[in-house]
Amino acid sequence: MMGIYPWQQAQWQALQAQWQRLPHGILLHGPKDLGKYEFARILAQTLLCTDSNELAQLCGHCKSCHLLTANTHPDFICLEPEEEGKGIKVDQVRELVDSLNLTGQMSAKRVIVISPTESMNSAAANALLKTLEEPAPGVHLILVCHQLQRIVATIRSRCQLIRFYPSLDASTVAWLAERCPLRSGHEQALHHANGIPLLALSKLNGEQNDGQLLANNLLLLKSEQHQLFDIAKQWKDSSHASVLTHCLQITSQIIRYRMVGTCNYPEQQLIQQLSQGINLSSLFNYYRYLLNQAHRLSSSLNQQMLLEQLLVHWCELNRCKGEIYAC
Repeated sequence: MMGIYPWQQAQWQALQAQWQRLPHGILLHGPKDLGKYEFARILAQTLLCTDSNELAQLCGHCKSCHLLTANTHPDFICLEPEEEGKGIKVDQVRELVDSLNLTGQMSAKRVIVISPTESMNSAAANALLKTLEEPAPGVHLILVCHQLQRIVATIRSRCQLIRFYPSLDASTVAWLAERCPLRSGHEQALHHANGIPLLALSKLNGEQNDGQLLANNLLLLKSEQHQLFDIAKQWKDSSHASVLTHCLQITSQIIRYRMVGTCNYPEQQLIQQLSQGINLSSLFNYYRYLLNQAHRLSSSLNQQMLLEQLLVHWCELNRCKGEIYAC
């Protein structure tokens, strides 16, 4: 099936097996950057394809396929937030529900993709409920979400749940290698991305990623080759949550290296250098400190100060010379 990623084959086969009795509501859920939205688009195109057969094999060349590829299919609707970072509004859902009372223009089917579903507030979710309970004939709703716990139970219970998982399989590594033939470390990049292939791909395609840049900054501080506040200024425009996440990942890799002599980080030599001369118990304390800081990000505390403190404590960790570091 062209367009379905290697790590999505089991989910696609499960839908193929019930193609003639496909439910009207399908909820695709799993971590971000697993290609769920792309999967939803392929599913929508197959449902609307005029030449697809009972095995759900997409033709890719009929008028319906061309229109959906060009985002001009009259019987396909993609409902997304009107502004990036905002939610799907109740008025958007009501407008969608009203439009579903109309007959399809090219076929008896109409397909709606809603993404991300968790961005709907309770009013918007309630406005969608009746359509999920009593859909018009031929209407299929494909819901995409990254955080299933944020979807209200009434929505979940009216959909078939299709879960997507991170993948460290050889087929996924081969997929990465095919798209980045001039880069090495595909397996390590996938491990570092916690099995999220599209995230690993973006890291391989980009220059030095933020995590590796932060690791190099920490190494400069460790060797006292750079001023702490100069480094802090480099991150002033970055998401503090992102910086903390990278620091937690780096610290966990240092702990892993100290305990088993290896790690999943793309540049293991960098982790080895960062781990030198640090007391393991102190390292665990620093990791707990980072977790506490992550919980404090939503408070009204000065975010830049938190970042500077993170770097200060890293310097103290490296100066303790074997003593237990208490954060």
